[in-house]
Amino acid sequence: MKLVPVLAALGLAAAAAGAAQAKAPLAYRTDEAAETYLERLTSWHGVRLVPALSTAICINGFYSKTEQHTRRHFEQRVAASGEGMFHSFRCILGSNGHTFSLYVVASPRGFTMRLDR
Repeated sequence: MKLVPVLAALGLAAAAAGAAQAKAPLAYRTDEAAETYLERLTSWHGVRLVPALSTAICINGFYSKTEQHTRRHFEQRVAASGEGMFHSFRCILGSNGHTFSLYVVASPRGFTMRLDR
């Protein structure tokens, strides 16, 4: 009988932790900030990149294959300057003859990324 209150307490603690995690604010960045970040990378998936020769183009993540498959989209925000800000991006990175299609997500400390599939 003592097991039931313990399990109930654990369930409530897990639910509270999940709710706290869900309320964390999303980071938003401009497409220019994402492009600058990618152009300064020195390697990606073991491929050495030359930042001076890198070119990146980023658009709203709404158009990424990742968000099209998951059907999960993030709202766009507008900065005080009038520039659009996004939580996710679809980016094309080119450097040293290599081209990568990336799904880039703004995080509080910068960006996270993976291949856009």
